[in-house]
Amino acid sequence: MPGLHPALQLITLDHGVFLRRDAVAAGYDDNGIARELRSGRWQRVRHGAYVAGSVWDATDDRERHVLAACAVRRAARTRVAFSHTTSVVLHGAPDWGLDLDEVHLAREDARSGRAEAGVRRHRVVVEEGELAVTRGLPHTAPARAVLEMLSTAGVEVALCIADDFLHRKVVTPDELTAAAQVARHWPGTLAAPVLLSLADPRVETVGESRTTYLFHCNGIRGAVPQYEVREDGRLLGRVDFAFPDAGVFVEFDGQVKYTTLLQPGEMAADVIRREKRRQERIAAATGWECIRITWADLADPTATAARIRAALERGRLRRGVRLGSAS
Repeated sequence: MPGLHPALQLITLDHGVFLRRDAVAAGYDDNGIARELRSGRWQRVRHGAYVAGSVWDATDDRERHVLAACAVRRAARTRVAFSHTTSVVLHGAPDWGLDLDEVHLAREDARSGRAEAGVRRHRVVVEEGELAVTRGLPHTAPARAVLEMLSTAGVEVALCIADDFLHRKVVTPDELTAAAQVARHWPGTLAAPVLLSLADPRVETVGESRTTYLFHCNGIRGAVPQYEVREDGRLLGRVDFAFPDAGVFVEFDGQVKYTTLLQPGEMAADVIRREKRRQERIAAATGWECIRITWADLADPTATAARIRAALERGRLRRGVRLGSAS
């Protein structure tokens, strides 16, 4: 933290941010604070809370949300626990569909507290067993956080979070079921049974979770996530979703795939070519049809579902499967 007063460096290391009162104790007055802000050596996180400008410049929206939470915690006059979006971010879940502009918290006394810009307070009771701690910040446990997001953001967003938690073994299906039982009277949680039925630890990415949701909303049944395709016992590859009865597989093409699969010295184009060869190998060996979908396809779910449904019908006709036996 170049240029930051040693005392403020220590406070930042312990708490993520330093406050106006810390700066005053270190010898700064309001004019000095304004001078540091104008120079860019300091950056305001929220009213009365700051970090080194170099720290701020190196952060993304997720980390800035956490810094805002650190500032709220330091300024709080009572014990608080972070919830909803803030808890999800602290648990490391994907932030697709989340509004990172507001820090979410619940006071332990279940009161609403005074209104503050950038802070959304929830009048809920959080029991000791429903808490986790990340970077010194208390926040709601994973299963509860999923149900909180269901209540405020809906099934699709909550499904992306639930799948991520299940895949990383942050939460278990039983814990999600128990949390849904606790939250059964919360507003916005009537769809909890749908969420529980769709959540699957085999699903690996937000794109796949959203594809699962597309299947559900359009009555497409029978998809098997992360299906291993074999020939004579030899693994040819794994596909995002397979419909074995129809001889169709669906692959979600997202940017994440082409970055996480990069090998040393490779570029995204190399991964794309390798993935295309894998698809062709599977199709040639099995005779299956591949449907590739992208983020743009998810934005037009009706047309995308029609394309997938047509492929399933073609496949089942080829295989002599009676139409209507699966959809």
